[in-house]
Amino acid sequence: MTPLHLSNQDGQKRAAAMRAVEEVEDDMIVGLGSGMTAGFAIEALAARVAKGLRIFGIPTSTKAESL
Repeated sequence: MTPLHLSNQDGQKRAAAMRAVEEVEDDMIVGLGSGMTAGFAIEALAARVAKGLRIFGIPTSTKAESL
């Protein structure tokens, strides 16, 4: 989902997720929750991992695991 297609509330959820992901550092254990905000966070974490961030993610739902 691109930012152009987000409602105001969804945009706020994405912003909160992005801010939370900024706090993640190498070698952290990160709980990967469920819901829309968690989905945004998982996408942002994936982008950071692709750039070299090293984390251990623990999904708390099958949806989070599939992302």
